[in-house]
Amino acid sequence: MKTLRLLPALIMLAVALPVYAGTPIVNSARIAGPHTVVIVYSEAVNTTINDYTSFNGALSGASLAGVSGSGTNVITLTFSGVTLAGNATGGLTIASTVTSVADGSVVGSGPYNLTDGQAPLLSSFSMSSDLAGGILAQTGNTVTVTFNANEPVTNVTATIDGHSVSASGSNAGPYTASYSISSSDTQNAVPVSVLFRDTAGNQGSGSFMLGGGLGPHITSITSDATTGGALGVNGTINFILTLASPVPGAYVSGSYDGTPLTWATANGGATYTATYTVQSTSPSTSAPMQISGVTVRDPSGNVSIPASGYDIEKTVNSQSFTITEVSAVASPIASGGYAKFGFFSAQDGSITYGGSCTSPIMSAATGYNYVTFSLLPDGTYANCTVTVTNAAGYQSNTLIVPTFVVGSGGSSSSTASAQTTSATSAAYSYKFLKPLDVGSTGPDVIALQNRLTAEGVYSGPVNGKYGPLTQAAVKKYQGFHNLKQLGNVGPGTRAALNSGL
Repeated sequence: MKTLRLLPALIMLAVALPVYAGTPIVNSARIAGPHTVVIVYSEAVNTTINDYTSFNGALSGASLAGVSGSGTNVITLTFSGVTLAGNATGGLTIASTVTSVADGSVVGSGPYNLTDGQAPLLSSFSMSSDLAGGILAQTGNTVTVTFNANEPVTNVTATIDGHSVSASGSNAGPYTASYSISSSDTQNAVPVSVLFRDTAGNQGSGSFMLGGGLGPHITSITSDATTGGALGVNGTINFILTLASPVPGAYVSGSYDGTPLTWATANGGATYTATYTVQSTSPSTSAPMQISGVTVRDPSGNVSIPASGYDIEKTVNSQSFTITEVSAVASPIASGGYAKFGFFSAQDGSITYGGSCTSPIMSAATGYNYVTFSLLPDGTYANCTVTVTNAAGYQSNTLIVPTFVVGSGGSSSSTASAQTTSATSAAYSYKFLKPLDVGSTGPDVIALQNRLTAEGVYSGPVNGKYGPLTQAAVKKYQGFHNLKQLGNVGPGTRAALNSGL
């Protein structure tokens, strides 16, 4: 009877126990493109860029530029600094901070080997018939296909005008396949396709049309975007496509970043050129993107194998923003004085200084910003620059600070310069001891107006009257020094003025 009384409680306990999914595991990890790795987990996971480290093999020296797919089980890692070959392999370490979306359980951390997940590609392809001159493919002509892959391949098959034919060759090629055209076959325009697999089992293919002898062959696609950096709106990439033999009047099909390109011929058809221009609607990229899938069709209908370029190092930044000057550095500045510069930024971000100028102020806010450059020795400065980079990594234009002079700057011989330097020095040496506001008058206001003039924030009369112009200049000065822009000289503003800042 005791057993019977306990049984319902046991059943209730069993029903109340929660059921958890198993710990997520890595089903596969493969290199899927020149800059991408795809990791497939057994279930949806939460993951960030910090979860992947210790890159080796083909990934040695690469930088992880982005991670997409968090919240699903297919995660794509995008790398910069390396172009992965067609049969590349390597490894990486996955941290235990990758967690299951379902129950928060963690993936088994540790090193994982990456397999080759890239489909093999044709590196060259040509077609011809045995008619004199190789001009047409008609009944009785033998069509010969010759091609190479970009890595060793197996299971090579060829189909010519719908007929499966054997292909001879080994490793990466060359492979050849031939077929004699019959009266029931297509005349003049013969469709050809090839299939093959690499040693990792990835399948590659190509489909072409023989319509007039040897098809065009693209030897290279190069660009002028071979250095790092980002292209903003209206930035351009110029492409040059080079053919093995000139093909005047060919049609080039190719796009970049989703934008179809218009190709123009040059050098008698030996090269074709196109320009890509970043638009405000262009997709931005976090890593350099290569041009691919470009084909050339000659006037007889022959189509080249798709070709790619591999030299682009620039990213696309259609989210560019601008910074503009608000107030120049007052010049000349007394020896030991501080140079202050004001600018307007369209976005928040971190500040990068160039040339001779540096500053402890490293962040910019949307709106007006005022920075004080670190102490500079006497001299003339014409190379100082300011750039802002937002949180997404996009960079503003580089703002050039107008030329300014510290101390004599090598030109103190002129009486006017000496007088200006003396006046500037006096403006910085005055001690402010009482509060000032609109309506104040007297020597303190004259000293304040001289100081604000030296700071480059005031251009009104020095008349000892604290009016709207003086109030507006005080607000600018307060903005320079991260003070509340109240427009009156209170304790905090007096402290900044008296410190010489």
